[in-house]
Amino acid sequence: MTSASPKKLLSLDDQTISYGDRVVLDEINLHLHDGERIVLLGKSGSGKSSLLKHLHKTLIANNETIAWIPQELGLVENLSSFHNVLMGRLDQQHWLSNLRNLVWPSTQHKEAIHTLLQQLSLNDDLFTDVGTLSGGQQQRIAIARALYRHSSILLADEPVSGLDKPMAKKVLSLLKQGFGSCVIALHDTELALSIADRIIGIKEGQIVLDAPVCEVNEKTLAPLYLETLKEPLQSPRGE
Repeated sequence: MTSASPKKLLSLDDQTISYGDRVVLDEINLHLHDGERIVLLGKSGSGKSSLLKHLHKTLIANNETIAWIPQELGLVENLSSFHNVLMGRLDQQHWLSNLRNLVWPSTQHKEAIHTLLQQLSLNDDLFTDVGTLSGGQQQRIAIARALYRHSSILLADEPVSGLDKPMAKKVLSLLKQGFGSCVIALHDTELALSIADRIIGIKEGQIVLDAPVCEVNEKTLAPLYLETLKEPLQSPRGE
């Protein structure tokens, strides 16, 4: 008996993605399936963020439950680390429960969030205002919020850009363990190759590479960061 094909999460066929009146991505063909771990690579301004935002909007419209780490993080700086992480589950709980946890946080949530923050090397007081934390610490709070959501799908825009390499590797490992499917934009090709099973390269508003990670390496990815690219990238085997 043959195994069932993975569930298709999303299909984009010759899609144009615009920001206001400006076309950011053109002729995008992209198919996402359950269980894939995809990394988007490309220079700043290539269209990675715009593609992620479009994927987020489309998946939400398809009634998928998404954990989302935007580049701007979306934290509430005058709320504590605890409350910012708990925000990942607000839509999964009754409003009375959310109100109670705002004023009298439950032991269950406190213990679970404390454990999660320890995994991310955040050992400060749970109730420290996020606005007093460093940029790297705030980034890890946003990562904790996504993990605490317990969703099967993660979309993340440069989630480890403010972290050193050892911490970035640790965080990406936690994200890989925590989500069955993910699309993550990164700028570091070494990190991308360590977490992805599929690499999508974006340059000048177009997808110029879509290949399994086993078919690419840092050398073949280097043209993504050159000033011009005259033809689509190929894997080392020319496929």
